[in-house]
Amino acid sequence: MQLGYSGVISTVVAGLICGNYGAKRGMAPSVRLAVNTFWEYIGFALNSLVFLLVGLTIRLPDLLRIGDSGLCGHHHRPRGSHL
Repeated sequence: MQLGYSGVISTVVAGLICGNYGAKRGMAPSVRLAVNTFWEYIGFALNSLVFLLVGLTIRLPDLLRIGDSGLCGHHHRPRGSHL
């Protein structure tokens, strides 16, 4: 704290630097490919989980009411009217 920097940010930056250096120097290309594939899958799974959780918070009646009110850019026609 004497330098005025956040300890958490400093730790993250040090981890990124050491991880990047270690990946180039200490991993075979096949291991690096496996690790990258693993983290890409974890990112995909977590992204899917976030979208699922957001979807679960949306209530269907509210969504239908918004769609019927014309806020989605469509004009609501009375039933039975044809163009």
